[in-house]
Amino acid sequence: DGWAWYKDNPNLRLVLNTTSADTVEEALDEIEDEHLDDMQTFIVDSETKIYENMQLSGLSVAEKRARLKGQDVDDANISQREWGKIKLITKRIQSTKILLASKGKNVVSIAQEKDVKEKKGNDWVTVGYEPDASKGLGYDYDIILRFFTEEDKDGNILYKAKVDKDRTNVTKRGQIIENPSFERWREVY
Repeated sequence: DGWAWYKDNPNLRLVLNTTSADTVEEALDEIEDEHLDDMQTFIVDSETKIYENMQLSGLSVAEKRARLKGQDVDDANISQREWGKIKLITKRIQSTKILLASKGKNVVSIAQEKDVKEKKGNDWVTVGYEPDASKGLGYDYDIILRFFTEEDKDGNILYKAKVDKDRTNVTKRGQIIENPSFERWREVY
């Protein structure tokens, strides 16, 4: 419900409060059919929650299957078939977002992050971060920013973003942007 903070913003025209991938697919179809000329930017917040919802749905199917077979529900796992379905739904949604981008629309995806870890000796060490979403999500985007906050010496919170990717060459990979906004990319798009 984080969007509620922005509900009075006149730039927000259509808001869909859901974590259902099916509902997101339906909304994308509706946008493509009816609202394409009325919008400039499509935002998904959060890719993580939609992906988690698909996994929970897959697990629910696996548990139901276990019950029907008289198996222990606690041992149920998402099958290759369910993972394939999750991947297919994710690809369909992503393809539609790419189509929107090809028609000049901005597509913004927000995801929580997860640690990327490597084993160093006997310990696991965090070596980076990636979106906690479907595998490979970042490949389809021109710009990937990792947002974070820091506290200055006076205790003020500073909002920053690290550039993980920028195909537009407006910024460099690894660059830290203070008070990030998308104004710097306005000329490119």
